Amino acid sequence: MSRERIAPGPGQESVWDYPRPPQLEDSSKHIQIFFNGVRSPTPIVPNGC
Repeated sequence: MSRERIAPGPGQESVWDYPRPPQLEDSSKHIQIFFNGVRSPTPIVPNGC
């Protein structure tokens, strides 16, 4: 299996452009999750809040 990065095409993103594992940081911001234009009904609350 090749581990070389393949440049993404127009309008695409590459997983190679993101840190591994994803970096988690504390934040006081609230987020909303949208998929296909529909907002998730479940509130996302960080641990410890």
